[in-house]
Amino acid sequence: MHSLTFVKGQDCTLEQFLNSPLYNKNFDTSGLAATYSGGKQVRVGCNVGFSGFFKLICVEGEWDSKGRICTLKPCGHPGDSENADFQLEKGEDFVFGSQVKYTCHKGYQMVSRTNYRRCMAQGWDGNIPVCEAQQCPIINVDELVHVNGNIEEATFGNVVRFSCKSSSKVLFGSAEMYCDENGEWVGKSPTCKEIICTAPEIENDLQNAQSKEQEQNGAPHLSVNQ
Repeated sequence: MHSLTFVKGQDCTLEQFLNSPLYNKNFDTSGLAATYSGGKQVRVGCNVGFSGFFKLICVEGEWDSKGRICTLKPCGHPGDSENADFQLEKGEDFVFGSQVKYTCHKGYQMVSRTNYRRCMAQGWDGNIPVCEAQQCPIINVDELVHVNGNIEEATFGNVVRFSCKSSSKVLFGSAEMYCDENGEWVGKSPTCKEIICTAPEIENDLQNAQSKEQEQNGAPHLSVNQ
């Protein structure tokens, strides 16, 4: 008679893996069993925000591995805003957990609810922040003033020019106004006024000379027209 002896393969344990150089804190081991039989292959997942493809193989009571460990998920470029710049204010790259902050260009203001984006497990959160040009208030002008430009919806950089509608009037105030980076007008709203000429005083004119001569001679005052 012949007797047969069956040798059970050595098991591998989760504790072995957790204490081995193969373990990384970014692994998600919550779904792993406490013990695996020899020859068993086990897929190890990653924590939220990390990606990788890692396999454990139980070989004679020891863990062997294949694949790559878990690393931070990339989010790619956060997106450019037309009138703003952004900078990385948290993290070292565009990966899970990082945050970028957007700053509007000179003469523009943030109209979005937030000025930042965060790299999450599913990509960048929110939308790309939006900056719009500073808007200047409406300019009230006299009805006699002609306006060249938009005085009701002017934004940063806009210039309006003024002149009088009538050639018999002259402009008092600024001939042009500029909407600055703070949303304020540079210049003074003008008005148009009538050109009025007063009679000049002429020294030693004929009438004055005759009047003085008559007064000296005691003669009655006569006008030049008499």
